[in-house]
Amino acid sequence: DNSVSLLTNIHTLDLCRNKRITDNLVLLLTNIHTLDLDENGTITDNSVSLLTNIHTLNFENNITITDNSLSLLTNIYILCLFRNDAITDNSVSLLTNIHTLNLSCNNTITDNSLSLLTNIYTLNLNNNNTITDNSVSFVTNIYRQTS
Repeated sequence: DNSVSLLTNIHTLDLCRNKRITDNLVLLLTNIHTLDLDENGTITDNSVSLLTNIHTLNFENNITITDNSLSLLTNIYILCLFRNDAITDNSVSLLTNIHTLNLSCNNTITDNSLSLLTNIYTLNLNNNNTITDNSVSFVTNIYRQTS
C-alpha cells in the first residue's frame, strides 16, 4: 500500500484477485477513472463510495462492494457486474449515465432497473435469466447486444 499510495494521479488500476491492497490505498486514488476489482475481497464500500470521478468499474465475482457505495457513483459509464450478486436494482437504477453494462451470469439485476437506463449503447446479457423483452425495449440506443 505504501509504494502505490504515491501514485495519487493514477487513472487506471487493476486489482483483480489482489488480496494485499486495501481500502487505505483506494481512499487516496481520488483521480482514478478505471478500477477493476474482479474477485478482490479486500476493497470495500468504505473506499469505493468516495471514488466519484470513476467512469469504468468492473466487479466480476466481487462480494465486498454493495449497493451502498455503487449508488453514489453516478458518473459511471461502463459497469461490469458479471457473476456479481451483491449489487441489486436499488443502486443500478440510479446510474442513468451508463453506456455499457455487462450483466452476464448476473441474476440480481432485473427489468426494474434496466428499463430506467435509457443511455445504454452496449448490453451484455449472456447467461442472464432475469432480464426480459419488457425492459430491453425501453433501451432504444443499443447498438450492440449479446445474449
